[in-house]
Amino acid sequence: MMVMAGIAVAGALISAYGAAKSADAQAAAAKAQAKAMRAQARMVMKRAEINKGRMRVEGKAFSEKQVSSFAGSGVDITSGSVLATMNQTVNAVESGIQDMMADAEYEAAVIRSGAQVATQQGRDIKQAGQWQAAGSLVSGAGQASQYF
Repeated sequence: MMVMAGIAVAGALISAYGAAKSADAQAAAAKAQAKAMRAQARMVMKRAEINKGRMRVEGKAFSEKQVSSFAGSGVDITSGSVLATMNQTVNAVESGIQDMMADAEYEAAVIRSGAQVATQQGRDIKQAGQWQAAGSLVSGAGQASQYF
């Protein structure tokens, strides 16, 4: 009878240990996923900043070509529709930059939100594993008590 009780206790301990280790591994994977997602969100914003600078340089180059083209044609570039056209070009570039940055901020926020979910999921998995381990111990104790 003592052997059977010992087997029941050993089984419960092994089951509890396995549940805890499994939960720890899954929680660690969720934590790593959340970390990777936060890094991805930072990269989205870094890429957007790089693109913003590139767009400004390209916009400035285009504006300078407009000025050269208008001036080369003998057109007064300091007033009228020519000036309005050049201002419209600058505004269009800045509007495009603002739209691109807003899109990047939204994408990064969605990714960060996913990281928060993964972090919480890791906590929940760890807690569930602890409860499962505790249940295995209680169950094993109940089985072992039958042999006394």
